[in-house]
Amino acid sequence: MKHILLLAVLSIIFVSCQEPLEERIARENKEFTKTKCPMPLNTESTMYLDSIVFDISTLTQSQYFRISEFAIPTDQLRQALVGELRQEPKYKAHREKGYSFHYVYRHLNNPDSILFETTIVKEDYQEK
Repeated sequence: MKHILLLAVLSIIFVSCQEPLEERIARENKEFTKTKCPMPLNTESTMYLDSIVFDISTLTQSQYFRISEFAIPTDQLRQALVGELRQEPKYKAHREKGYSFHYVYRHLNNPDSILFETTIVKEDYQEK
């Protein structure tokens, strides 16, 4: 009986100490941004990931980029982002929770200039 009680107490303590998914994602994004950004995304240094932020209040992950120019039209870029969200295993937990994804692309030499901005919601990336 003592073993069952001890096991129950330990189980409750373990479960209560786990970090909620939203808080974990926000923390990991903050750590990633602090340690790895700005991160060049190609060898020509024409595209950088500046930061990733998860807003717990809106359940939205935002990714901020700087880019010199787009190689593809922005409508195709949006389709490519949706495709990545559908297929990338790293977004599985995000998809299951129905989180939104916000992307902001600014000009490399003029960060005040937004070249492209879009938000992708669960209805966009869920298979129909």
